[in-house]
Amino acid sequence: MHAISPTLLAGDSAITGSPVTRQVTRFAWHWAGALCLSMAAVLALSAHGDITTPAIILATGIALLSMGIADDNLTCGRLFGWPLITLTGALTLLAHYTT
Repeated sequence: MHAISPTLLAGDSAITGSPVTRQVTRFAWHWAGALCLSMAAVLALSAHGDITTPAIILATGIALLSMGIADDNLTCGRLFGWPLITLTGALTLLAHYTT
């Protein structure tokens, strides 16, 4: 059982009343966890000199682009967050390949 499950199963509240809201909350919960793990990996590798700036930019762009597309698929395009996440990932990848 995930740590977010009790909140999502709490019944009909303003937060958990809608299936879309539950899905978005679950997605945001996991996305935040993935971002924290990614940041820890970047910091650890940077401390040892094993990672370069282009690699960080590329990994960030790929992660954001894939999370934006996943958010679109999970919410069937009903929310406005996925285009912003996808655009951020695309622009990050553009920055990587043009510099």
